Amino acid sequence: MAIEICKKLNIPLVHFSFPNTRRAGLSDTPNLGFKGMLSLVESLINRVLFNDV
Repeated sequence: MAIEICKKLNIPLVHFSFPNTRRAGLSDTPNLGFKGMLSLVESLINRVLFNDV
């Protein structure tokens, strides 16, 4: 439901949860702590600047 609303309003959406069922990835990207925060900020910046994460 959130995806459809964001598409309709043209709002970037960043999924950040564990487990993330919307994205496949075989990397060791952290989700917790300082490194997890850096990963979240990186995802947000990429989504806003490039609308492609």
